[in-house]
Amino acid sequence: MSAAAFDALGYVRRVVAAGVPREQAEAQAEAMKDAFDHNLDRLVTREYLDSRFAASESHMDQRISELRLEFRGEMGDLRSVLNLHSWMLGLLVVTTVVPALLKILA
Repeated sequence: MSAAAFDALGYVRRVVAAGVPREQAEAQAEAMKDAFDHNLDRLVTREYLDSRFAASESHMDQRISELRLEFRGEMGDLRSVLNLHSWMLGLLVVTTVVPALLKILA
């Protein structure tokens, strides 16, 4: 993993130029270098983020495909039920309208 290096010497020079005693500037630079080194393994790289985003996107695409298949199955079931209801309604209309027409015409 590549990481940005901390320029301790440049830090010391800038802090000394600002008026801080050299020993204090060196101690601060050393402490900052230790902090950066300690947290170096916790840095996230662009490559890591890209791979995690790609894995997440792949997972989401798979889940969306599963949901589409599930939805298609449910829509097929709904169509079957509506088809049955249409036939039942048609049968009901025929069994009530035909006798009524026969009574009127007879």
